[in-house]
Amino acid sequence: EYTQGWYGSEGDRSFFWCWARGDAGYRINNPHPFAVKSRLRFSLFSAGRRSVLLKVNGEDFWETTLAEDQFITVSLSALKLRPGENILEWKTDAPPVMIDSDPRELAFVIQNLHLDLLREMPAGNTP
Repeated sequence: EYTQGWYGSEGDRSFFWCWARGDAGYRINNPHPFAVKSRLRFSLFSAGRRSVLLKVNGEDFWETTLAEDQFITVSLSALKLRPGENILEWKTDAPPVMIDSDPRELAFVIQNLHLDLLREMPAGNTP
């Protein structure tokens, strides 16, 4: 579930995206009583040069620096989801910008965000 910092989701089931106006959050609920290992896949496009940091449950997880108008595809397979609510936060170091005729202030866009559950985490490895 997209939380704060996003504009509405756009696109359709086969190609979808969501622009962030700056720092933005996402909530994942793990309904199991145990932690699960998962893979997070998405594409990222930056409006202007900026760094983007992904935090998971308050801890730094992944970071990249994007050049002007750079597009990257990301696959992060070491994401551990604890039981219950998990908070992902995308943080950026640059202010939003205006692009062409779009009236919104835009920082970056996440496209085709997918979460793949890989396996249950062994007892004692709960994040």
